[in-house]
Amino acid sequence: MSLAVIGASSEIAEATARLFFKNHHNLLLVARDIGKISNHFSTRNKAGQTIEKYTCNFSNPNDLHATSQRIITSFDDDPYILIAVGSIEGQDVAKNDPQAAANLIDINFRNLVILLTPIVTALESRGNGCLIIISSVAGDRGRQSNYVYGAAKAGLTTFAQGLRNRLSSTDVHVLTVIPGYVDTRMLRE
Repeated sequence: MSLAVIGASSEIAEATARLFFKNHHNLLLVARDIGKISNHFSTRNKAGQTIEKYTCNFSNPNDLHATSQRIITSFDDDPYILIAVGSIEGQDVAKNDPQAAANLIDINFRNLVILLTPIVTALESRGNGCLIIISSVAGDRGRQSNYVYGAAKAGLTTFAQGLRNRLSSTDVHVLTVIPGYVDTRMLRE
């Protein structure tokens, strides 16, 4: 089994990757800043286990096609893909600035759809795999403090529901994870 971790520098993604790593799975760790990925993965490689770090600027649509293709080429017999991309950066500005609002929507929803569409098509062609999408409880209702971010995550959750329905006749599983508030760097920003 292999695991491609998209948004690998997030604390939730890193904890998940460590569990897969501990169980001898190959890892493809994709992040905006691969320097923020723990060195734990490069220093404790098991025999035959592969670990690759790959850079993608999720806010730049030009990076998404190459990243999708790299993820697809990482597939083994039982591919898992974890989507843990998210940003609340600029949420206060987004209330009054259309470009800041668009940036939040792009990184938390639109660009993930662009990234995932070819990956899902490849999984569907194979007929197996697992897509794990971390969304947010902020998408459950519009909150005064982060409604632009919440709207993007609501879109991501609905997109995942649609994928799950689309792929229901295959052995491709789509799991949406909606954690409550977790003490991470993102919550503290």
